[in-house]
Amino acid sequence: MLNGYYRDKQYKKFVILYLLINYNTRNKDLVARVVKDETDLNDDENFLLIRDKDVVYIRNDYKTKSRYGGKRDII
Repeated sequence: MLNGYYRDKQYKKFVILYLLINYNTRNKDLVARVVKDETDLNDDENFLLIRDKDVVYIRNDYKTKSRYGGKRDII
């Protein structure tokens, strides 16, 4: 299914399914803003930071943040 979304250029569906499968996210973790500049970041929201050669998935709003803090994954 993941490859089908990519092949059919359904990129939003692809990203959502990719994050669910590979990063053990919950539905609320997928509520994220897509940004290209680090100045747009804050500590209250989730982000997909687009960089030249990768994407940083930043989770600031998830169930166990008070215990583990914010998370950053480079994709």
